[in-house]
Amino acid sequence: AHDARLHARMRQRPPIWELLSHAGVETGVVRFDFTYPPEGQADVVISNHAGRDIWRLAHVTVDSDAVAPASLQDDLLVPFSEAPPFDEVGFAKILPPSGRTHSWRVRFEIDAVRAAYDIDRRTIDAAIRLLDRRPGLGFLGVYLGGFDNVCHAMWQYRFPDAYGDATPPPADVKELGAVIDRYLVFLDDALARLLARYRRQPNVILVSDHGHAPSIDASDEPLWRGWHGKTGIFIAYGPTVPPAAQPRQVSYFDVVPTVADLLGFALPPGMHGRSVVGAAPGAGAITTSTARMGERSVART
Repeated sequence: AHDARLHARMRQRPPIWELLSHAGVETGVVRFDFTYPPEGQADVVISNHAGRDIWRLAHVTVDSDAVAPASLQDDLLVPFSEAPPFDEVGFAKILPPSGRTHSWRVRFEIDAVRAAYDIDRRTIDAAIRLLDRRPGLGFLGVYLGGFDNVCHAMWQYRFPDAYGDATPPPADVKELGAVIDRYLVFLDDALARLLARYRRQPNVILVSDHGHAPSIDASDEPLWRGWHGKTGIFIAYGPTVPPAAQPRQVSYFDVVPTVADLLGFALPPGMHGRSVVGAAPGAGAITTSTARMGERSVART
């Protein structure tokens, strides 16, 4: 059943962490899709087969070889073990206990939020553990997939007016309407914990692979009442990221060029997109070398 989860063989191109690792950048990646099996993808990989996320609601099982190198598996998987129990105190800050009786749908949606909180908290703990053991990482990619499921489950309560005649009951809106906002506070605090472990301030890029929008027609999406929207977020910040007075029009294709630019690499031939950092109006040009990601032997100037 584990093949239901995204497998590396489904990829058509090598991901950014693999390109960087082959180019000599010490690279770590945590729970991104397509990172199973983990061997050979980066210097340290905690794959998407680590932990119990929303897939457990569908009874999807996983394999045990979730980390590369294998010598680090027992250590890096500690946050995903049963030893740290579910954090009821932290979850109560997102959804305080109400004592109400819920419909089966609301119970399912609350279970999805609990699973999201649990896996995102454990993922951050694992990323901190990885960074503490490899403080010289030049690139760390961390996938926090919980917020996607929180938006799927809670969108109708955060934006009830968008649902017209399908507006959820007022009592549910009152109880659940602030969950999305509180979850963002949790994520912000969690990222602050991770960033505090760096010895020097890093450049940070936050990317969503999509936005969200109401899903009113059950024939279109029968499970969730919040579904994918086309407008997401792309935020870059750090010591070598020049500030921008206004938001810029960016594309998902711009993620890899921006990362490459910040790390001093030229792009592989034929790659789409542009560096958002290099496109900053009036900003000084960031020096890029003739080294190209994708080559196994490079020398940056």
